Amino acid sequence: MSRVGKTPIPIPAGVDVKLNGKILSVKGPKGTLTREIPEVFEICMEPGMVTIKPIASDSDLSPLHGLNRRLIANMVEGGKTPIHSAKELGEMGYKIVIFPGGTVRSVAFNLKQYYASLNEHLSTQFRRGEMLDFDELNQTIGTPEFLELGRKYES
Repeated sequence: MSRVGKTPIPIPAGVDVKLNGKILSVKGPKGTLTREIPEVFEICMEPGMVTIKPIASDSDLSPLHGLNRRLIANMVEGGKTPIHSAKELGEMGYKIVIFPGGTVRSVAFNLKQYYASLNEHLSTQFRRGEMLDFDELNQTIGTPEFLELGRKYES
């Protein structure tokens, strides 16, 4: 079971959550949202909170468990996901925290230097020591693992 998925979702005042079969409805100040809950999960309604649980204990469901919990939380929160620190996210069960703004700024800085060098020298030769070769790139982005995963699902 996903650590993220296990976290109960608090229902704020003014929000009404109803379950009709596998259809979850959330009515709040901004309107009503509905979502069909996948057959492999069950919804537990308690006063002031809702939880989602997998029906069977299957490790393949863990990512879907966390995803569906987050989708329901977004419905309940009205699309306003609170900002948490990396430590708080870790305590919630997230295993990785990505700060895309910092990543983009770092990549942009390096691209600026790369393009300046390319413009000056008309070659990548002067930056090769700061670049990954194709094998290093494939290892970094996980190409072997993706290929292996693809082979697992071949018919």
